[in-house]
Amino acid sequence: MEIKSVKHFEEMKIICEHFKINSLKNDLYIPEYDASKEINSIIESESDTETGIAKIKSVLERIEKLEHMNNVHWYDYKLHLNQFLFPDKH
Repeated sequence: MEIKSVKHFEEMKIICEHFKINSLKNDLYIPEYDASKEINSIIESESDTETGIAKIKSVLERIEKLEHMNNVHWYDYKLHLNQFLFPDKH
């Protein structure tokens, strides 16, 4: 996918690391780490934007069915993702 906002993508990677570190102490961070890592990978590897967005949507739908921390960090990750995907809408 085309990286339209390096700033937001870098923030997403930092938050993913936060999930990774916290998942070692609290299992509720594991789904957020796995989802953010998968989404970041899709962004880096998927060449077609529409396909990438569909894959990301699937990941987000999947995590919402799981018990996870779902705190301000997950909300922040999703805000950066939204800004990354739709920079002209904000």
